Amino acid sequence: MSIGYNNMNNNWMYLFQQGLGMLGINNTFGSFGSFGNFDSMSMNGSLFNYNVNYDAMAGMAVANAVLGVAGQAISSSRAEKQAEKQEYKNSSARLKEIDNDIQKQEKISDAKGEEISKQEGIIKNAKNEIETLNKHKKSEADIQNLKTAWDTEYKKDPNSPATANAKEAYDKAVSENKEIDKKIKAQEDIKKEAESKIETLKKEKDAADFKIKDLKAEKEELQKEVDSYDLDAANGNSLSRTSDKKYEALLKNGVAPKGSYTKANVKTAVDRFMQALDGTPEKLQTAKNLVTMFNGCSDWNETLQKAAKVAQRYINEHKDEA
Repeated sequence: MSIGYNNMNNNWMYLFQQGLGMLGINNTFGSFGSFGNFDSMSMNGSLFNYNVNYDAMAGMAVANAVLGVAGQAISSSRAEKQAEKQEYKNSSARLKEIDNDIQKQEKISDAKGEEISKQEGIIKNAKNEIETLNKHKKSEADIQNLKTAWDTEYKKDPNSPATANAKEAYDKAVSENKEIDKKIKAQEDIKKEAESKIETLKKEKDAADFKIKDLKAEKEELQKEVDSYDLDAANGNSLSRTSDKKYEALLKNGVAPKGSYTKANVKTAVDRFMQALDGTPEKLQTAKNLVTMFNGCSDWNETLQKAAKVAQRYINEHKDEA
């Protein structure tokens, strides 16, 4: 029953000691070759007679902890970048929606404005027609004078031609005034209807204009976020950009002349544009330099194109400040 036991035991003991050594434990197992030597493994034997290298074990724990934190940091960084990228996509998509919504509301506002102008024209025509009709209408004094003339002739001779003519003149004036009053009433109704429509149209136009204002405010905030992302993506780093000294040599009195430029030049122009303060002459000039250099770059990419578009938009918005 002792076939090769000592050899197997020694092999297992070697491996066990190796493992303990890796854990910083110095094993002082006694030598034994058979079950008869089992005393060396008693509770007071060398099995529990070891020295623990706590520093080594602590080092391993710290190393594992550092690696764990580093791994978590990397994972967290990746997650943040993915979240930023998704937010950028969402914001870009929302900007397109906003532009479409603004166009729709602008069409509504323009249509309401045109209809308001049309109704204002109707009101103007109605007023002119009323004014013209009033000019053709006999005054109350004229009517009274015709009535007095008829009464006078009637008292002289009720059956005389003069009485008949006076009555006819009076009846005609009264009849014409009634027809004119009907026409004036019709024009006044047209005028009132147009005024009522204008009141409704103005409310609808104001609602559309309010939506446009609200959408533009939202767009402005989102555009800042998207522009910042695009500029950061195009900015590169010190290794991929042209050095400040070489970049300054490309400029003439701070202005980039038309010509050929590299992607590294454009990236530096992006960095200068990002660093300049909004609303300053320097910011406007860095925007112009960026656009000029991008236009002169033959191997541009989409990232640089987006940055150039941001700069061009800044130029358009601040061109009056030049």
